[in-house]
Amino acid sequence: MIESIRQLGVYKREQEGLDLVGVLTDSAKISNVDKVLILHFKIDQGQATFEKVGLEDYDPSKATLFLYRYGSSRGTDITPTSKITDIEKTFPNKIINWFKKVKGSGKFSLAIKKFFEDSSEEDLQELTSLLEEEHSKLDSSEQHLLSVKINTDGQVKYLGELEEFQEKLKDKARRRFSYHSSKGESLGEGTCYLCGRHQELLGFAFPLAFYNVDQPGFVYNFAQENSWKQLPLCLDCALEIDLGTQYLNERLSFNFYGFKYYFIPKFFFENLQGEILEDIEDLFTSKKRRYEEGPLLEEENWQEILLERGDVLSLVFLFFEKSLSRIIIRQFVADVAPSWLKTLFDTFNQEITVKTIFREESLKKTFGGKVTGNFKDYSASKGQPAEWWGFIKEFFPSSKTKGIYDKYFLDIVGQILSKTKINEGILIRAFVRKMREIYREEKGKWKNFATTTLRSLLLLSMFKELDLLRNGVNNMSDKILESFEFENEQATRVKDFFEQHPQALDRPEKKGIFLQGVLTRFLLAVQYQNLKSQPFQSKLYGLQLDQRKLKKLLPQTVEKLREYNISYSWLEELIARYMLLADEEGWSITNYEISYYFMLGLTLGQTFKGEKKE
Repeated sequence: MIESIRQLGVYKREQEGLDLVGVLTDSAKISNVDKVLILHFKIDQGQATFEKVGLEDYDPSKATLFLYRYGSSRGTDITPTSKITDIEKTFPNKIINWFKKVKGSGKFSLAIKKFFEDSSEEDLQELTSLLEEEHSKLDSSEQHLLSVKINTDGQVKYLGELEEFQEKLKDKARRRFSYHSSKGESLGEGTCYLCGRHQELLGFAFPLAFYNVDQPGFVYNFAQENSWKQLPLCLDCALEIDLGTQYLNERLSFNFYGFKYYFIPKFFFENLQGEILEDIEDLFTSKKRRYEEGPLLEEENWQEILLERGDVLSLVFLFFEKSLSRIIIRQFVADVAPSWLKTLFDTFNQEITVKTIFREESLKKTFGGKVTGNFKDYSASKGQPAEWWGFIKEFFPSSKTKGIYDKYFLDIVGQILSKTKINEGILIRAFVRKMREIYREEKGKWKNFATTTLRSLLLLSMFKELDLLRNGVNNMSDKILESFEFENEQATRVKDFFEQHPQALDRPEKKGIFLQGVLTRFLLAVQYQNLKSQPFQSKLYGLQLDQRKLKKLLPQTVEKLREYNISYSWLEELIARYMLLADEEGWSITNYEISYYFMLGLTLGQTFKGEKKE
């Protein structure tokens, strides 16, 4: 991954035509500058003489000549080039003080330092007045710079043309990459991890200050005093990584349900890097709003760039949060094939468009006749998440009142991207927790409960289809389904549902529980039709069910239906057959699963009944 970030830096440097000095300057921060005031000094035999105040138009192509790099608001900048706020402040605080703080060698800076130290207050005030006079002629609405040029051996040179001042920038970078205020200095000599050259190595050179975490792809067993040995990087490579990080922040950083993530491409063929990155930049420029959703949420715009090219690269996803100046890794997934992302998108779309329960005709029976489109369209029309990542997030909230489940959410995201098996038990518990919450809130209404239940079913079916669940799937044939005579429309709908969802309902007890939920919903519909209320809901134990409660509920449900002179004999018989088979084979299901499959039937019962919502 580190090499991939460096390659992004190399690409950025080449695209912008930057050399090492160009990398070190803050050219972007002075892109809006209009004019440059210049102090001209002549250096002869170690003596500096002030010549004049000059004025130049700022040319962005010459940005590196001024060597501008921001330092601090109260102190000086890194070189004697600064943005002008007020001449009386900028000149003494940013320029004079810079030279007065110079130490060590450097004939030009030491000569000018001596010039300022030897100048009287009157001389400095006269110089300030000259600068103010020139500055007053400029448009106050524009930004301006104050810099220095040096006449040496008959040649007038910018700071960026003098190695002495270039080294000031490099020294600052070395310091930044080798010293930490709370960890001390980490500096050594050896072979650079990336370029293989033998030279000075910097211990804190990886600018994403989290490479010491214990995650695949990062350095581990971190020892601060010898960190240059753990990840030995030279200055050149450190700066290219720094540029790569800038590129990530500018082009490949996206939002994802309260988190941010870096999307880092690792190219197998170097000649394709520029082509693909140019396409990404075009997308950023032309469709910035949609671009900001990133490749995990916006399939259409990324399809041609990544998904339809085949696996000519692999992808790294790094999810993080920013806390002040720190970046905290929450999830890291490497070596994701673009074809796997395409498989995820295609499977989701297939579930939505092929399976009857998610199509318009079924949704009309669940939500009412005004529904148009499939379940994805319905979610979008309600201003709710319409992508399956959003469906997952619904079950793992980040709320003081409903709980903080960020770790579970990102763990599942990471498992999906890396094709690692998901713990089905954790998923079912999350489904049940959310469904019970909505059931309590709605108090007899079903619309939001049905929406959440359908999302859970879609995710469960999708993950089973992709073989992403740890508990696996029981692929035994359903002898009961094969032998049972489905004589009416309601029964046929149940049969079709089982045939379309064999992986989600892969055991007899799951089917029996599901059908008991369907029967219960039939009863509630009858009660609402007759009483305009659903009193039997009070018998459902708040949907906190187990095997004993289920067996107690079934005869109560049948008996209550008889009170209305209604019988669903086909459904009662089907429930009995599945429950008997489950008893014979032994129940292999948790109480959370019992509650879940009952709630699933309770929701979809209205669909099988074929009536409009109560």
